[in-house]
Amino acid sequence: MEANEHLADERSPRQRTSKTLFRWKTAGVVLVVSVGAVWLLRVPLMNLAIRGYLDAKGIDAEVVGDELGFSRVELKDLRVGKRSAPDLTAERAELLLEWNGFRPTVREISLDEPMLNARLDRNGLSFGSLDQFIPAKSTEPFTLPSTVVNIEQGRVYVATPYGVVAGHIETKGRLDRDFDLKMRAHSIAVPGQPDELEELILVGTASNGPQGLKARLEGGAASINIAGLFPGLRSGAFRFEGEINGQTDFSRLTGFMKGTAERVLKTDDTGASEVVFTLNLDDLHLSQHMQPTDWDGTAKITAAAARAGDMTIQKPDIDVTFTGTNGTGTGSWSASAGALEGPGFRISGTQAGGQLEAKLKNGPALIGANGAIALKDGSIQPAQRAKLRALFATLDSTPLVDLAGQSSRALDTALQGFSAATRFNATWRQGFGEIIVPGGVEVVGRGGVRLALIETDERLLHVELPSG
Repeated sequence: MEANEHLADERSPRQRTSKTLFRWKTAGVVLVVSVGAVWLLRVPLMNLAIRGYLDAKGIDAEVVGDELGFSRVELKDLRVGKRSAPDLTAERAELLLEWNGFRPTVREISLDEPMLNARLDRNGLSFGSLDQFIPAKSTEPFTLPSTVVNIEQGRVYVATPYGVVAGHIETKGRLDRDFDLKMRAHSIAVPGQPDELEELILVGTASNGPQGLKARLEGGAASINIAGLFPGLRSGAFRFEGEINGQTDFSRLTGFMKGTAERVLKTDDTGASEVVFTLNLDDLHLSQHMQPTDWDGTAKITAAAARAGDMTIQKPDIDVTFTGTNGTGTGSWSASAGALEGPGFRISGTQAGGQLEAKLKNGPALIGANGAIALKDGSIQPAQRAKLRALFATLDSTPLVDLAGQSSRALDTALQGFSAATRFNATWRQGFGEIIVPGGVEVVGRGGVRLALIETDERLLHVELPSG
């Protein structure tokens, strides 16, 4: 009887509730201890996770997790790439996180004393092992991320076939608004590597704030030799500056670039001296995919003198205006020059002008130009005129002797002072161009002599320009 009463007491609701509460308390203690253990071991666990990720990706890198919280991750002694030649290092990196449900996003990145190594060549810009983290091209509309990027005492080294450029960079603020960037760069000599960028200096700033987008770059060098990129091209002392202004979403931009060069040479006997150039981008509209839709601008280049082989030209001056929409551009050009001299001749002045056309879509760009050119106050040197008179003299023993003598004297007089004019068409695509003179060339000489080279087979002259 007593045993039955005791059994009944154990099965009472109060006893069952007490045992249930004990189990819940025990589970709660275990959970708290487990969470506490995970929290205490969060940094070692984070380092294990980072190491596992890097190994799985095959990335040669080292990083030490220093702090981990729900909204903050701190790393130190960061290295990506080979230990002997890392692609990226940083003393400290801090990430501030923002949670959307169970998914974190990086709200802010701060880097102390980062160092980035890159390479620039004909294939473009490469960051070594970091290239695999560059997002693939997207069909989505372009937008700047809302991430805050703060870089203190950043260094960048860019190796090129012509030397190494070292840069110092600092940034502060959110990329899509209230962002500032400052950059200084200069060329450095590296033993065993080419040094073709003599005393190169670059200074740049960029900001993206309430007043819109603004970027500025200026610099110069004592001399550069980039013949590998542009065949034969090298320059003496030069200086340039440029600026871009626009909307913060890059939908509309304006800007300019201008500079001077002591000389620009393509070969030892081809180049120009005291070159001045300007490029004005009056209005550029970009689509959401960063494709130009409308543009307007002007360009101008002048020089004290230019030379091509045995020919020299004084004070060449070229002006261009251009406009376009949806991959098709039009414009106009004009050119003038002072004295043009070559073997046996001299032209006192040259005037030219015409229209431009460009097709920039559906395949390689096609550039076309047409226009007219006029040569003024030309003359053939006495030695060359003597050769022409000797040619007529071969007709002295023929029935044409009187005509030959008269023609010789008239032509000799005409070539002491003449003008000439013609029209031409030119095209350029994928490094290949051609110039066609479709009609006649008219020459008016001293003494009223008029010479006309007329078209045959629908074109007077066809010159193909080799690639390069």
